Amino acid sequence: MARVLMLAFEGMQPLDFIAPYDLFHSAGVETLVVSENAKTQVDKRLGIAADASLSDAPEADAILVPGGHGIGSCLAHDATLEFLAHCKVQWYTSICTGSLLLAAAGLLRGYRATSHWRYVDLLALAGATPVKGKRIVIDRNRMTGGGVTAGIDFGLHLVAHLCGEDQARLAQLALEYAPVPPYAGSPEEALSETTHAYRERSAVRYAELEHALDEALLRFRG
Repeated sequence: MARVLMLAFEGMQPLDFIAPYDLFHSAGVETLVVSENAKTQVDKRLGIAADASLSDAPEADAILVPGGHGIGSCLAHDATLEFLAHCKVQWYTSICTGSLLLAAAGLLRGYRATSHWRYVDLLALAGATPVKGKRIVIDRNRMTGGGVTAGIDFGLHLVAHLCGEDQARLAQLALEYAPVPPYAGSPEEALSETTHAYRERSAVRYAELEHALDEALLRFRG
């Protein structure tokens, strides 16, 4: 049975975590939650607790890093960066701004990668090649997903690689994943005023993440 480690932290985006978690469960993939401290609640909103601490995380086929507002704090946490940098898995993966954490740990240097469309440019600071306008980017054994809801698509791709396409097809059908959104969900297709409004709303957070990533790269890589 394939095993995926899912990094959890306070302030993670719930859908980044829950969407692939539910899909892995549907496909029969063993999923273990890892965090700084085991058996403590990582996300009080959802009652998510870690199965293992970073120091005693078991062997696995893949590691998944979600995004969310807590990414800034993770970038300042050397133990998390050290764990990711030395984690031995077949696949290093992320959803949304989780790719910034992979990048800070040195795992995306020289790789093509994506993130939430608003923050994807920041990947270049860590030597990655940002890819815009793609839901999922696979470069060798790195798999990165776009923002939030891309976690469902991501989960299907990872299941297909770990368990075969038949299992991924069954999982998609079991979840009745056939999206028909009422509005555009990408800056390329959204109304220009909508995109502008979101850029304005997220300007402070963009600056905070840029600073946090810069600091992490200076500290972690010397």
